[in-house]
Amino acid sequence: ATERLEELARAERHRAAAGEMRSVPGVGLVTAMTFRLELPEPQLVSWVIPSGRLAPAADGARVLRLRTETGRWYVTHPAAALRVDEDGQPLTEVPFSAFSPTTRGAWTRWRDEILIRAADGSDPRVNQRVYTLVVPAHVAWAESRPLAETLACDL
Repeated sequence: ATERLEELARAERHRAAAGEMRSVPGVGLVTAMTFRLELPEPQLVSWVIPSGRLAPAADGARVLRLRTETGRWYVTHPAAALRVDEDGQPLTEVPFSAFSPTTRGAWTRWRDEILIRAADGSDPRVNQRVYTLVVPAHVAWAESRPLAETLACDL
């Protein structure tokens, strides 16, 4: 049984999370993998980013500021499954330190924000492409609520 758990812990879908959990004093292989295997994987959906939610960033990129606590928490979580697509094609996630004005077709996380650069360097707000954020369904639902509802519900 231990060998099978070790094998699962090394699998790509569990490696980062199991390693992070096992770095906590007192959390070993069995505890980490119990959490990983008994908690369901979140259902991921593509949330279309409204072009009006993409603000200009200082270096010419466009920035998505998530407006709910749910969205901001999820983006800042290091093990979060997150992806940005341009017309259905994944953009490359790059470290913030490597995200420069010459970067094309990429995105990065900075604190609780997502910075995006179009594949051809055009402005994502007006280039007629569809940008989606692939996140768990509950994050997409919360972020798609009208602002008045978000504020009223303290999302």
